[in-house]
Amino acid sequence: MAKIHFSKLLIKKILLAGLIAGTIDIIAAFIDAWFSFHATPQKVLNGIAGGAIGEENAAGSFLMMIFGLLIHFFIVYSYTFFFYFIYPGLKKIIRSNIVLGILYGLFIWATMRFIILPTLSQVQFAPFKITKAFKPMLILIGAIGIPLSLMMSRIIKLPKASGNNFIEIENPMI
Repeated sequence: MAKIHFSKLLIKKILLAGLIAGTIDIIAAFIDAWFSFHATPQKVLNGIAGGAIGEENAAGSFLMMIFGLLIHFFIVYSYTFFFYFIYPGLKKIIRSNIVLGILYGLFIWATMRFIILPTLSQVQFAPFKITKAFKPMLILIGAIGIPLSLMMSRIIKLPKASGNNFIEIENPMI
């Protein structure tokens, strides 16, 4: 029976995984925004804050940039901790960390695009077009999905698969 405890070291590892994935993702967003729209990192971060509180309220201040960055990392950390909890079960089904990362990146994209942003953001979306979805999908797969999957494989040590190998996780949070 494998037990997962929330030690200080484990929390630090999960926080580091979220920090790395979130940093890769925001840098990818800055690069994409620059090459697609000549938008600066300030505009990207103000856009994130503006999605939460309205564009007119988030125009240009340093505090709004910090608020946008905090929102970004709150979202990334939410997905990181969620992935920590579901990773052992998913690894029973999907052996490859790369495939698992691709699928988790697609999950992040789908939940952000169709649930979180339309529900919580004040940004109005254009009608969905699959051709416009590929770039955000690839960014989330490469920046968050695959890195998190690879990092979780180092954080959570699972026994090697052999026959009927069931992993029980005791979670003190439940």
